[in-house]
Amino acid sequence: MTPAVWFFAALILIAALVLVVAWKVGRKRALSAAAAVRLKNEWKKVESIKDPHRRIMDAEKILDSAMKTLGYEGTFAEKLQSAGPRFSQLDLLWDAHRLRNRIAHEVGIAVSESDAKRTLQAFERAIKDLS
Repeated sequence: MTPAVWFFAALILIAALVLVVAWKVGRKRALSAAAAVRLKNEWKKVESIKDPHRRIMDAEKILDSAMKTLGYEGTFAEKLQSAGPRFSQLDLLWDAHRLRNRIAHEVGIAVSESDAKRTLQAFERAIKDLS
């Protein structure tokens, strides 16, 4: 074979590899049925918690677990940045994460029932967005 044929064969091979990698990266990852059932059961437990601080903390842990299952890595915020386009209410989700951080890091923070409800709805919507 001539050098030109080798060059074009190599070029075609490289293009095919680029397309395969782009397809794998671009396709939407989905939770398995077993993972979805596990998350649903964990969410039911969160809903039964009386303390709003703990409900919020545990709700974010469930979402973090879902993102980890889908292959997102890093801190929760890094996972949220990577998975961001998948979420229908990303701004509300960031607000929920900020409230969770305040609960985790500030002493004596009071969380109203309406704030807790809005935060839990944001986490629940995000989990559904990943399913």
